[in-house]
Amino acid sequence: MVELEVAPPSAAGVVTGYQGPRKKVLVVDDVAENRAVVVDMLGQVGFEMVEAENGCEGLEKAQTLRPDLILMDIVMPEMGGLEATRRLRQLPAQKDVPIIAISASASGGDKEGSLAAGMSAFQPKPIDFGMLLAQIASLLKLSWTYAAPPARSAPEHQAPGPLLVPPAQEMEILHRLAREGNMRDIVQRAAHLAELDERYRPFADQLRLLAKGYQSKAILSLVERHLERRPAP
Repeated sequence: MVELEVAPPSAAGVVTGYQGPRKKVLVVDDVAENRAVVVDMLGQVGFEMVEAENGCEGLEKAQTLRPDLILMDIVMPEMGGLEATRRLRQLPAQKDVPIIAISASASGGDKEGSLAAGMSAFQPKPIDFGMLLAQIASLLKLSWTYAAPPARSAPEHQAPGPLLVPPAQEMEILHRLAREGNMRDIVQRAAHLAELDERYRPFADQLRLLAKGYQSKAILSLVERHLERRPAP
């Protein structure tokens, strides 16, 4: 299967929706928190979201609800994503539904195995929502609608200087949320940091901007970079 050529849709601003009829997305993952993050993010841009907690339930819901796209975790109890995909591809009504593999491993073997099983694209965890939206747009032939890019904040026009990094316990929380790809909670945490101390506002603003652009990898890189720079206690 030919690998998709996609570009993240962040340059035009924050994605707010898409043109055309509403699409249904089935999220198959045995971890409720993982499903909740994806449901929240894709629900915000207009998709009708359906959940399943393993391959067996995903197979059943795919047949009864006929989703336009499926996000399929690879490793699950009862039936994994690869087996569920193989069975779906044997059904005439499901042989062409786009399926994106979601994997905790970014190894070439997992990606090749997913495509060989009949999946349409591959997305490693933590999910990069910019890239995920680009994959979805390509698979479903969607055109996104955007909010205007946010105006540059005053600190960006000031002389450059190091960001004041929040306390270690706050950074550990951010690191966990970034690893989970939990954009909604990162936005809320950024607001908390700005209220905690006005000096953290530039850091919080940067977090909020990245989270609203679904830039999970950039957030993880930002948090880990500052964690590494913190002096040892």
